[in-house]
Amino acid sequence: MQKLKQNARYNVFCYGTLEFEPVMKKVTGATFPAEAATLIDYARYMVKGAPYPAVIQESGAVTEGTLYRGLSARHILMMDEYEESLYERIQSEVLTKKGELIVAVIYVVPPSRQHFVGREMWNKAEFEKLYLKHFCKTL
Repeated sequence: MQKLKQNARYNVFCYGTLEFEPVMKKVTGATFPAEAATLIDYARYMVKGAPYPAVIQESGAVTEGTLYRGLSARHILMMDEYEESLYERIQSEVLTKKGELIVAVIYVVPPSRQHFVGREMWNKAEFEKLYLKHFCKTL
């Protein structure tokens, strides 16, 4: 993973559980300005046996999510711990609804771990309805 600069601020693109403010707050201890954004050439699928998603690189795919701005290196390290070993932290560009291309931290599943990811699409509304409350209690 890329080394973090202690005094820098980072943008983070989230596409799953961290899009929900209660989850983000439990993970980082803070809330951040949030806006809709799109990640190009990555597809979001369910992690096998889990209620949450992962993204994998897939040409032509589009993933909608949430862009948070202004996270510190400490917040990113907290997110690293939350995302555990399945995901890899990268930086890539995301497109905001205003048409801006913004560099953001993104947690992706690298090719060597993609066998943990199915091909079933993740449904944010379904996760919120069926799993969010219990999921927050487990954090």
